[in-house]
Amino acid sequence: MHIDSYGQGNNVVVLHGTPQEPSDLEGLVQALAENRRVHLVHLPGYGREPARLGRYDLDGIERELGAQLSTLAPAGYSLLGVSGGSYRAFRGTQRGALSPWGIVALGPLPLVVQTLRDGWWGAIGALRGGADMWASVVEGLFTSDFASMRPEVPARYLAQLQGIAAETVAGELEAIAKDPDWSERLRDVGCPVYMRVGDLDVNTPHTLAMQALQWLPRARLDVVANVGHLVHHEDADATLRAVCEALRMFESEAGAARPALRRHG
Repeated sequence: MHIDSYGQGNNVVVLHGTPQEPSDLEGLVQALAENRRVHLVHLPGYGREPARLGRYDLDGIERELGAQLSTLAPAGYSLLGVSGGSYRAFRGTQRGALSPWGIVALGPLPLVVQTLRDGWWGAIGALRGGADMWASVVEGLFTSDFASMRPEVPARYLAQLQGIAAETVAGELEAIAKDPDWSERLRDVGCPVYMRVGDLDVNTPHTLAMQALQWLPRARLDVVANVGHLVHHEDADATLRAVCEALRMFESEAGAARPALRRHG
């Protein structure tokens, strides 16, 4: 699996969403890499990692990533997952394939309720039927206020999505939609968790994160007013500060080296 690594210091592993190109997270990654070693994972079919043949294998990908991280970050690491990337972070930790110091989840998908599964099956059928749905997808990722003030951001996101194979997204969504309900096994996530979600997020509504709080043993949730799904765009500065605060807490508890202070933290 292709992984780009930046900076020096304590390890942070970043998992992008579904669908989301790794390049969309470069601003956040570069900011974190000012005083940490940041590993940006390219999941199959995205960025520089080719799609896999056959059925999309969530278990196999988790095992492969865990094996790579044992070599790439042997001293330990924190996980940062965006949207569907956070589902992978929680799932891999529940199953023991991943062993992070802590999990940061932006626009979190800690569990999958039936209404989400139903919507995904419609999207899977549309993708495999050749529908061009990316413009409507992007419209739902941003608030109208942000899109009108920063139209270049959704335009860039749309261009990125148009370069992703429809079957990559359909196969991944199908694998998650068929996954058993892991909600109660969130109790097995023993590491600290920080979740941050916009109150206007229609893709992973904050009610999902609030549900997860009843099972996660050590979780904190921030709901950000007047912000949509992609908090690293719409709430960039405050989100970066909050992420850095959570990472410092994870690292302190793990006994990792203390990162140097910088203007963002």
